[in-house]
Amino acid sequence: MRDIVQLVLGGLDEITLAAQAADSSNLDMILTWEEIDMLLLGMNEENTPDYEPLNVPVIGRYIRRHFPSVKIILHSPSIDSYAIADMVNEGADAFVSKHAGQEDLLRAIREVKAGGRYISGQLWPRFKNTPQFLAGSTNTLTGKSDFTNRELEVLRMISNGLTTKEISEILHISFKTIETHRKNLRVKSQAKNTAGLIAFAYAHGLLSDSVAHGMSYK
Repeated sequence: MRDIVQLVLGGLDEITLAAQAADSSNLDMILTWEEIDMLLLGMNEENTPDYEPLNVPVIGRYIRRHFPSVKIILHSPSIDSYAIADMVNEGADAFVSKHAGQEDLLRAIREVKAGGRYISGQLWPRFKNTPQFLAGSTNTLTGKSDFTNRELEVLRMISNGLTTKEISEILHISFKTIETHRKNLRVKSQAKNTAGLIAFAYAHGLLSDSVAHGMSYK
């Protein structure tokens, strides 16, 4: 994938591939000593950089703090709306799906170079406010819930301290079905336990209603 990206960037007359970073220390050195206008950060399935397991939001915050003029494009196979929103909201100017093809990456580079934002078109429906974010009327991209209405109903009851048995009786659904809903909630939120699930729900506004590569321009 890195060779393909190099080939794509090499074909752009308006872009110079100034440097490549193999790890975070190299990245810091490059940003310090090279004239970098834009950073293309490639990621793998786990949403970590291709070259090392480093938290992407940490990179975004670091670059925004120390190199505020550098534009950031994230290039990832992820379709997790919450994970993408978290990464973009930490300072990225664009998110390009690795499934979208070379033309999508080129469009993102040109849009960001012109001072805009970019999200791969195939990912637009996964967010609540894509048009507003791209237009600049809001600086926060908001992921759209993958939970069903019933799962959200069970989630609200869990947050209010109800047990599986109590939820089952209130909703007139079997104990086993409620346990399945709880399992699905944990899987979709990647939470290890109920506390993690509730923390995820609050962090992403799911309970708010129910509970008070460096480049330079030529």
